[in-house]
Amino acid sequence: MDGNDRCSSEKSGADIISKIDIISKIYENYAAKMRRMAYHMLHDYQRAEDAVHIVFAAMLKNQDKLELDVKSRATQSYLCTAVRRTVYNLERDNQKYKLAEDEEEPDKFYGAADDRHIYDTVTVNEVVEKIKVLPPQYSQVMLLRFVHNYTIRQVAQTLNIDEALVRQRIRRARLQLRRMEDKDQAH
Repeated sequence: MDGNDRCSSEKSGADIISKIDIISKIYENYAAKMRRMAYHMLHDYQRAEDAVHIVFAAMLKNQDKLELDVKSRATQSYLCTAVRRTVYNLERDNQKYKLAEDEEEPDKFYGAADDRHIYDTVTVNEVVEKIKVLPPQYSQVMLLRFVHNYTIRQVAQTLNIDEALVRQRIRRARLQLRRMEDKDQAH
């Protein structure tokens, strides 16, 4: 339509705004707000910036599927939802791939400092016997990690499971061993 509310078959170059231009304007208008939202959730400026860039990269990739209007409420809702989900994905991936600070401080991660007294009072054979009493998924991980001195990565590759699952099983096995020790001391 032209200025007189008549349909016009000719469009000037100024009237045609590509999706990339719209996405650029959305970035100019909302990137700072999105970054603040992501920072509020992540407490890390670089990762918040990454989250915003991931959202806009996805918008560029899917620009043909999106109906975008710079000022619309639907666009604002989409951006909030996209940032929130991206932050959740970043957090999930961070937990999944966090390798106990690459095992620089295993005592801090595994709580081994709490178990030091156990190693002074029992033999290796006694520990192995207690580990064998655990359910198989925990005993396999514990034996490979602490008796055979495998790294988390090696245990994961040997058992064909994710490294995060190895750490989780170690944590659960330690809890069960502590409970067993507490029961033994109570009797």
